[in-house]
Amino acid sequence: MELTLNLYRVRFGIEAMFKDCQTGGYNLEKTKVSKPHFLALVLLIAIAYSLNTTRGQRFKQSGTSDYGSRSTSKLVYGD
Repeated sequence: MELTLNLYRVRFGIEAMFKDCQTGGYNLEKTKVSKPHFLALVLLIAIAYSLNTTRGQRFKQSGTSDYGSRSTSKLVYGD
């Protein structure tokens, strides 16, 4: 039972990462770039994702009660 729960936790983290890469922010599916540029973009996203994950873990361990998240407001240009 414990092994199953641990495997599910790992899978859940991977699914969250895939969502971020696809439709949750990076929108890789809409880039329409060539293969070499796509591979460079994936590498850049992997580095950014890793750095932000590490930063988030340190933030959580610091005991800070405020949590920062992606803004839900839309920017309006020209105002």
